[in-house]
Amino acid sequence: MSLIENKFASKAELESKLAQTIVAQLNKDIEESGKAVMAVSGGSTPKALFEELSSTDLDWSKVVVTLIDERWVDNTHADSNEKLTRENLIKNKASAATFLALKTDDETALKGMATLEPILNDVISGNISVSILGMGGDSHTASFFPGAATLQTAIDLDNNAACQSVTPLTAPHERMTLTRTRILKSNFLAVHITSDDKLEVF
Repeated sequence: MSLIENKFASKAELESKLAQTIVAQLNKDIEESGKAVMAVSGGSTPKALFEELSSTDLDWSKVVVTLIDERWVDNTHADSNEKLTRENLIKNKASAATFLALKTDDETALKGMATLEPILNDVISGNISVSILGMGGDSHTASFFPGAATLQTAIDLDNNAACQSVTPLTAPHERMTLTRTRILKSNFLAVHITSDDKLEVF
C-alpha cells in the first residue's frame, strides 16, 4: 500500500474526488469477487461525502457497509455512528446496501467482542474494499484513544482479531473498533481530514 497525501482547494472538491475513488474501488471489487465491503467513520466530517455517495450509480445490493468504530450506545442515540450512517449514507440509491452494525445486544463492548468477531470474519473474509478513517483533535483515529487500557492490543500488528473493545479516558462511552490489522487489510484506505488544525496534528 503506497502513501499518498492529497490536498484540495475546497471541501466540495475533496468530497467529489474521494467519492469517485471510493466508487471505482467498490466497482472493481464487485467485478472481481461479486461483492464489496466499505468501512466508514462517524462524526460530522463525512456527512457531505455520505450524501454524495448515497446518490451514486453503483450496484449497492452487492455492497456491505460497516463502521470503523462505534460507541456502545443504542442505534437511536444521538452519539451513534450507525444512526449517522443510516441517515446520511444508507438512503437513496445506497439504500440497497447491507449494513453491518458493530453494536450488539451485549451489555458491554467487552462482552460484545465474542458475538461480533465471528460475524466480522464471515462478512469480511478477505480484504475490506474501502476504509475511510477520521481523526480527532487528540490524534486518535478509529477508537485508538491515547492512554486507553486496550490501545496496545487494538494496534498490535500481531493481533489478528477483527475487533477490540476500548474505553477512552478522554471521551464518553465504551467503544468497539476494528483492529489496526483489520483496517490495514484494505484495498483502499483514506484518512479524511477537512481542517487545518487536524492537518497540523496529522
